[in-house]
Amino acid sequence: WMNPKEGYNEHTLEEVENEGTKFGTHGVEKMLIVFGSKEILPTLSTLVQAMLVSPDWRFKYSALMALAGIGEHLESMDDVAPIVELVFKFFKDSNPRIRYAAFHLIGQMSDDCQPEFQTKFHNKVVPNLLSCLDEKVPRVLAHVFGAITNHFEGMISELTNIYLKDILPAIFPFVKTGSSFVRENALCAITAAAESARTYYRPYFEESVPIIYEILKTHSQPEYKQLRGQCIESITLMGFSVGKEYFMKFASEIIDLLVYIQKNDLAADSLDPQRSYVLSGWQRICLILEEEFVPYLSVVLPSLFKVIENLLRDRKEEESAVDEASSLALFATTDGKSQQKELEKKQVTNTFEHEEVESALGMLYVFITELGPHYIDYVDSTANLLIRALNFSNSEKVRRHAIKSLGPLLVVVKQARPDNKELLVKYANIFLDQIWKCTEAEAEAEELIHCIHGIIEIVEVCGRFMTLAELEIFSVKTLGVLASSDSRKADNQTIKGKEDCDEDEIEALDGDTDQEENLHVAVAELIGMLFKTHKELTLGLAALLYSDVLAKVLSPTVSDKMHKFGLYIIDDMIEHLGIELIPNEWPALSEALIKYATDKTPYVRQAAIYGIGMLAIKSKDAFNLIAEVCLVKIIEALKRQKGENEHPKQFDFAREAAIAALGKIISSGAKVNVNLLIPEWVNLLPMQKDKPEGRKQHDLLTELILRGNAALVLGENGERVGKVISIFAIILQTKLSNPEIEKKIVQILKFLITDEKTKPLVANATKNLTLLQKQRLEDVLKAHSD
Repeated sequence: WMNPKEGYNEHTLEEVENEGTKFGTHGVEKMLIVFGSKEILPTLSTLVQAMLVSPDWRFKYSALMALAGIGEHLESMDDVAPIVELVFKFFKDSNPRIRYAAFHLIGQMSDDCQPEFQTKFHNKVVPNLLSCLDEKVPRVLAHVFGAITNHFEGMISELTNIYLKDILPAIFPFVKTGSSFVRENALCAITAAAESARTYYRPYFEESVPIIYEILKTHSQPEYKQLRGQCIESITLMGFSVGKEYFMKFASEIIDLLVYIQKNDLAADSLDPQRSYVLSGWQRICLILEEEFVPYLSVVLPSLFKVIENLLRDRKEEESAVDEASSLALFATTDGKSQQKELEKKQVTNTFEHEEVESALGMLYVFITELGPHYIDYVDSTANLLIRALNFSNSEKVRRHAIKSLGPLLVVVKQARPDNKELLVKYANIFLDQIWKCTEAEAEAEELIHCIHGIIEIVEVCGRFMTLAELEIFSVKTLGVLASSDSRKADNQTIKGKEDCDEDEIEALDGDTDQEENLHVAVAELIGMLFKTHKELTLGLAALLYSDVLAKVLSPTVSDKMHKFGLYIIDDMIEHLGIELIPNEWPALSEALIKYATDKTPYVRQAAIYGIGMLAIKSKDAFNLIAEVCLVKIIEALKRQKGENEHPKQFDFAREAAIAALGKIISSGAKVNVNLLIPEWVNLLPMQKDKPEGRKQHDLLTELILRGNAALVLGENGERVGKVISIFAIILQTKLSNPEIEKKIVQILKFLITDEKTKPLVANATKNLTLLQKQRLEDVLKAHSD
């Protein structure tokens, strides 16, 4: 225990020696969660105090390990202070296991209570930990470094910078020599400090890289694979912190060495820890170098694709063998333990390899999205890998990662070959064919939702690319997803009606049905994308939905999510098809919007009110016929108070949808009383939750002031100048604004602060602003002073 052998990895080589303590601490955490800290902590405190004075080291060890798990359950950092002072006393205990537990406690507190723990105790924790680097037991010394790692991972860069000049010369000697286990943990500590310090690490980067690079070059023995992997992680994380300019000095050497490792030193059929570090290392290097990574692609990708191909090899037979072994292990007798151990090893291997496939696909996603059109030469090879990943057995996450990359890969084709629509459509059809096959084989609604979102992205990238015949086939498949979902929902209801269906089963079935309704909403989004991209070609689909679907899903007897599904369809018909293409249907559609605009459920209200706003913009004449009743409903929705069971975020978004609808009605030129409507709308701004829609409304506000409606916005006597100044101060230099809005705000502010009538009103308004808001106004005026 005290001196692990070379190549030891505590994450993959489990110990059974302290299973009792682990079980006990896990039990304490469960009780804290179930019964609450107020019930458990007083009793636990009494027990821990008694155990800490016991002469038996096992009691002290268990007490410290139990304390390590309570950090996230303490209400205040003041409650942590006595524990911190107590644990320091055990840093120099004569028993190495007690010292180990003490360092574990500090590391766990650092992890559970960050960043408050670091902010309050860094000046005590870091010096005390550094004073223990003379620890003689390798296992305990490694845990000192583990505690340092956890502490710096939760530290803000300004605080980390205070310690860099002390910790680097103190820890780097342990990276260079000693047991691999200690060296790995020492390197983790330095990496954590570098990552936390960010640009503050720049003065130390050039002296750090050669030390780590030398280990990568010289430690090629199997027992040092974990250490080499962590060197890759360290050097790339440091590069990410210091930035491209500093990393470029070493980029070629680092890239060449990583290529060598992936070509020659990755074991194909075993748990090689280097592989995951290589994959994530490439991802970081791409993010660091951006387009300057492109010249290295021809060197990096060929061997990298081979690594991924090996990970994606068909494991159906292997996984069947594991399943069979699992069944046999249930009946094992004298040889049961060895069979179980071998089975667990196989299961760990499969899990590890699945995670590596996910890491590999995540890396490809970064390459595709970061390099854009520069990735065009590798589209074909990548497409083949992603299609193989779509058929990867026994891992939904792998398939999700693959689907996620298909749309961005089409963006690469579209950007690199803008005049070759045929090539884009060729890839799109291949990808769609594969995803549709996945939907036909899949019965889990959650996984089907990921498939539908992938299809939506492909359609959005390609735009109008299907013929009427192709679109009809596509529509049949889309409606088939809905039909299958309805069938599963019906089956759930049937099972629930059986006498032997207990409460737990009913709860699980209700959860499944809820996911099926989420799937319906996703399909509604796909149909909306078809309306948007294929316009009049979708009229047959729209007619079918109108006649066979909408009446059912808008019935008062169905769920809120089905109402949301139906309203999404209506919203998209109005927004993307327009009343002109569906002249006979729009009266019934508008009735549905009016009916649900004041619904008790916020996401239903939001969907209905969004449709009203779009109707005003897209079909002003049609809207004029129902404008009065629509305004009444919107105002009623705005007056609605949040219900006890309403989700706050959903309530806020529904409210802001109503504010945005008023803005859309104002901007549409509909026959409404703007003299009353504009002041009402201004007083409801700014919009702070729905940022994209908020920017549109804030832009409208500036446009109304600059285009002749200043009196209506600001008031005849300037009574709303203060409100407008407040809106500007809140949205400037945030995601609620953008450069174009900012320019217009500056133009308005310059007028207001120079006009004799409004100048004193502005001065009075700024008195009520926060210091930050005042600073924003000053900064934006200064930036546009010319």
